[in-house]
Amino acid sequence: LSPEVVFPTALDELVAFYKEVLKTYKPENVVLTGESAGANLALALLMKLRDEKISLPSSAILISGFFNLNNDGSSYEINKDTDVSLSKEVLDLMSQTYIYGDYGNIPTDLAKNPYISPAYGNFKDLPPMMFTVCSDELLYDDTAICYSRAKKDGNDCELWVDKNCFHAYVVMGDVCVESKKACNEIEKFVKKHFK
Repeated sequence: LSPEVVFPTALDELVAFYKEVLKTYKPENVVLTGESAGANLALALLMKLRDEKISLPSSAILISGFFNLNNDGSSYEINKDTDVSLSKEVLDLMSQTYIYGDYGNIPTDLAKNPYISPAYGNFKDLPPMMFTVCSDELLYDDTAICYSRAKKDGNDCELWVDKNCFHAYVVMGDVCVESKKACNEIEKFVKKHFK
């Protein structure tokens, strides 16, 4: 709940929660999912779990992820008129309040910490991941970069891109044609990796 609580509180709480989940479920029976800032936390959590040598879930679904809190991808400019739900100003506010607890700070190298901005992280030894994004949203580059780095690091991952949609459109489920198709692809991906 930034700005009242800032990094790393949310990530630390997720690690603790995941450990509780593992008391009931085997990791291969867990699928981690998040959208937007939640996708950031999901990917950061995977990296933290790996680094702390905690058993990883079977797979992860990362929807329209806010993966680079420096907010400097080219899609921020290219898609400024096509993303109807986000603006650079809003994303700058979110980044700064999450990192610093207030607004007005210039992003620094702190925003390159992979637990804050997973786009700067190492994707080796992470579980299979499916990235979904709309090509018309500001955060398109965040997802494209993470997918590319994951592939380069040998990760088993897939990318689903739609166009003429909006940020995190996948969460609409059966409401629109694009989200229904994306959800069907997510279902296939989960079934492929779920034990």
